[in-house]
Amino acid sequence: MKIRPLLILVEFGLITAPLTWWWTQGGLESYYELFKRLAFPLLQELGVGHISPGLVRDRLAGFIPFLALMLVTPQMPLKRRLGGLGLGFVVIFFGHVALSYWAWASFGRDGASADSMARYFPALVINDAVPFILWAIFANRFLLDQLLKVIPSSRLAPMVVSSEEDTEPHDPIPESLDPAHPGDAKNREAGERGDGDD
Repeated sequence: MKIRPLLILVEFGLITAPLTWWWTQGGLESYYELFKRLAFPLLQELGVGHISPGLVRDRLAGFIPFLALMLVTPQMPLKRRLGGLGLGFVVIFFGHVALSYWAWASFGRDGASADSMARYFPALVINDAVPFILWAIFANRFLLDQLLKVIPSSRLAPMVVSSEEDTEPHDPIPESLDPAHPGDAKNREAGERGDGDD
């Protein structure tokens, strides 16, 4: 089956557009309430007292691109697709827990400052990258196939030529010179003696 990049892009847009609208129209609030019920007890056990919602709340949309990418990726078995979605959602959720702890560690003690933001910035980058890293792991076969298609054939040509040269048949060693046939050497010596007698 031929893969059409434009069709995949259209499918991605058709999935992400309504999900983004739902997220901005109440989905974020619903998820944040669920997140507080599930994650805050764990954070309290880790010593976190209070987290400013503004530091975390607007960085929780990683589910949307991950879900869309997992749904539109071709050549992915259904079992791998569903299992990847379930495992990916769990990893993203705990990534949000880690982001909340990082926010508290960066701002909770020193307050808002340039140093606090510098400590918090790597967490934002990692949090935004996690959904795409997870997708790349689950879609590794598809991505590898696409990568092999775009690699210039000229880069592969030297490898092919060298492998063909190694597999070319070589001329066999004459039996008269082959140490594996000692009888031929004896016959040759006998012939030389006969020539000397003549």
